[in-house]
Amino acid sequence: MSTRLGLDFHNMKTASKTGSEKWPGSITPEEELFVLEILRVIRGVRHGSVQIVVRDGRVVQIDRTEKNRLV
Repeated sequence: MSTRLGLDFHNMKTASKTGSEKWPGSITPEEELFVLEILRVIRGVRHGSVQIVVRDGRVVQIDRTEKNRLV
């Protein structure tokens, strides 16, 4: 599954060194939607990986790879 996005990380502030889970500054409504989409994809994976593709500082794609384990 791939999701095409256009999130510009050049304008986002970096996380604090204290490891705080709060946003280090305000984010735009568009950035919030992209973060929520990434969380939605991560939460939908039981066994697998999520890869975020960035081009020129912008998220352009989210790839989700799932493994179906036959036990």
